[in-house]
Amino acid sequence: MIVRKKMSISRVFLYNLIFVALVSILTISFFWVKREYDNYNQKSELLSENFMNAQKYLVRNEVEKVVDDIHYEERQVNHILLQNVRSKVLRAYRITENIYRSAAGKYSRREIKKLVKSALEPFSRDNNISVFYVVDKNGFIQISDDQQKHEGSHYSTLKDTTVKSFIHEILSRLHASGNRELVFEKELKRNASIGSKPKVVSFIKYFEPLGWYIGSGDHTDHVIRNIQFQLLNRIAKIRFGNGGYVFVNTYDGKALVFHGEYKREPPDNWELTDPSGIKVVQEQRRVVENPDGGFIYYTFRKLNDEDPKPKVSFIKGIPEWKWMVGAGVYLDGIEAILAKEKEQLQQSLSEQFIKIAIILLLTLVSIGVIVRYMSFKAKTSFEIFSRFFRKAASESSKIKKDDVHFSEFTELAELANEMVDKRLASEKEKKELQKRLVRSKKMESLGLLAGGVAHDLNNLLSGLVTYPELLLMEIGENSHLQKSINVIRDAGMRAAAIVQDLLTITRGVATNKEPLNVNKIIDEYFVSPEYEKLRERFPKLQIDTELEPELLNINGSYAHIRKTLDNLLINAAEAIGDTGTILLKTQNINLDKKLDLYESVAPGDYVVITIEDDGKGIPKEDIEHIFEPFYTKKKMGKSGTGLGLAVVWNTIRDHDGYIDVESDENGTRFSLYFPVTYALPEMNEGNSKYEEILGRGEKILVVDDVHEQRLIVCRILEKLGYEATSVSGGEEAVEFVKNNPVDLVLLDMIMDPGMNGLQTYRKLLEIQPGIRAVITSGYSETGDVRKAQLLGAGRFVKKPYSIENLGRAVREELESAVTLKH
Repeated sequence: MIVRKKMSISRVFLYNLIFVALVSILTISFFWVKREYDNYNQKSELLSENFMNAQKYLVRNEVEKVVDDIHYEERQVNHILLQNVRSKVLRAYRITENIYRSAAGKYSRREIKKLVKSALEPFSRDNNISVFYVVDKNGFIQISDDQQKHEGSHYSTLKDTTVKSFIHEILSRLHASGNRELVFEKELKRNASIGSKPKVVSFIKYFEPLGWYIGSGDHTDHVIRNIQFQLLNRIAKIRFGNGGYVFVNTYDGKALVFHGEYKREPPDNWELTDPSGIKVVQEQRRVVENPDGGFIYYTFRKLNDEDPKPKVSFIKGIPEWKWMVGAGVYLDGIEAILAKEKEQLQQSLSEQFIKIAIILLLTLVSIGVIVRYMSFKAKTSFEIFSRFFRKAASESSKIKKDDVHFSEFTELAELANEMVDKRLASEKEKKELQKRLVRSKKMESLGLLAGGVAHDLNNLLSGLVTYPELLLMEIGENSHLQKSINVIRDAGMRAAAIVQDLLTITRGVATNKEPLNVNKIIDEYFVSPEYEKLRERFPKLQIDTELEPELLNINGSYAHIRKTLDNLLINAAEAIGDTGTILLKTQNINLDKKLDLYESVAPGDYVVITIEDDGKGIPKEDIEHIFEPFYTKKKMGKSGTGLGLAVVWNTIRDHDGYIDVESDENGTRFSLYFPVTYALPEMNEGNSKYEEILGRGEKILVVDDVHEQRLIVCRILEKLGYEATSVSGGEEAVEFVKNNPVDLVLLDMIMDPGMNGLQTYRKLLEIQPGIRAVITSGYSETGDVRKAQLLGAGRFVKKPYSIENLGRAVREELESAVTLKH
């Protein structure tokens, strides 16, 4: 649009707003109409899709119900047949038993047999398809279905090799097992007329007084034919939806149920083709190759209509009978639904066009008044911005957003205020950087000071620690000066420990580490001068301990661990005051997964030291700062230097450990996680501690899902003299034992993913009966552990392992296996 020179912004705003209003309404109308048509198209597609999905679900559901019915009936074949022959034999047995009881003592054995044969003769002459026979234990036929032709003959003289083979196999099984009755099943060659392999099912029961085997048998094929006949008649009557029905074809194209009718003489539909050229039955045959079945799309005529319509069918195969069961529905029903939706759309558009015309007229009438008001407000907002920019260079005043009247001006006001905020933030950041620089210089100076002081003090303390040692060597054990010199030496050593604290917090000195047992450090602490001093300061304090009897070793610095315990116990005592309780606890912990505490603890084996008090707790605002050097709420010079927890933190860091802190109004608990060391002592013939648990080259299979655990256990077992192999799960263990027999399995109970320990042990027992096992877990003993032990597993060993505990469990289990063999 062309704008005249010097035209006011208010007038430009007025003209452009009118133009924009007209274009906006027309544009909105256009896009609204387009959106309605798009919605219609989307809805049509959605309706078609939903209709199709509903129809597919309908036919699939019908087919699945029929298939389930077929499978159910198929499963009943053996049951029905066995029930028939069993019933026949049991009735004959009861008759024989009654006759024998009545005749025993009155008639001879020969006469009793004649009476029984006479009574059982109807069983071999009835019209039932099943056969009935009686054979004595020596193989002579007493009753048969052949008009007494073979009665009294030995079965081996029969010309029918199939019957002779059956009788021989039945008698062999009965004699071998010693059973008094037998269910005998044997598959025959596939019967093409029923599409499956028939069976002979027999039931035989031994009547001991006469030494007779009474039996009856039958083929499954006539039962299957009867079931198939009943099923096909039921399927032909199924109707669902709008003209839907179920059809059944054989794999070679014979139509058993076609177009809703059961065909006693099935037509051959293999070449059946729809108008579009689709070979319908051949497509069905292709689809049923998938065990789950599938859908096909084609054109076919309805039951009561000659015109072909689009159709979708779901077909699923019955491989045992070579049947293809399917159902289809016609898809022409969606057309009426879409036509109704289109009619509703056209009516809605007509009504909306009338409303749009009315809105357009009202908008043009109202816009003149509104625009003049907006122009006034815009002029006011421009004046506010003009005043702001005049002051912005020298002042930090902001624009009040409530003073401007439009969202565009509000955004400009926010940007202007943001500019002021950034300038203020820049000034604040500059001050913060200056503050950090001062702090950095301070910490750097502290490090230099600590290093310098430590160096000078170490030189001074060298004589204070060394000369008392020399004096003690010269004066002898009985000198009255010995106690005083010991005090001087101990004071020097404590001073050296303070110097070590300074070095610890600056992380400037590497510590010497060796395998240590924390329980031993704790025991020595309780007889130390530091502990005596603590008891003197807090005589009413109660300190309880819960120490793990078989605590594993850690790789650490004795002095630093000792100092850490001392610092935490002093802190706990000062937090409690005069009266209270401190609990000092050690335990072995195995973590399979990361543990999120005050810090994130990585998976692994740990020795955990816990110091817990019932004091007033640490305030939440302080807990994030307690490990900072010189951060203390105590009185400096009276209760401490502010380095205690800083020493603890840096000691944990230097030992590759983790720390957890929990605190509330009921007390505070510090938990220190130290990685376990499996450094093994040298073992020789004179090492009596391990002599009785040494191996003799036995083969041990280690099953654990954690790689590090497998390495640790194999190393221990090999050091003890065993041949160790490891796998990462139950499935691998089963495959290994199939080809490599082992003397013992060390089995983790909880493995993820895959089989757990109990499932694995059951599988291993199937492969190698009596296989010995030791159960391990990072958790306490569970129900699965006890179930495994009931199956024959040995001791339960809790992770993390000690050498002696693991070695003893393995040795005892192997020795118990030797004892059982003898």
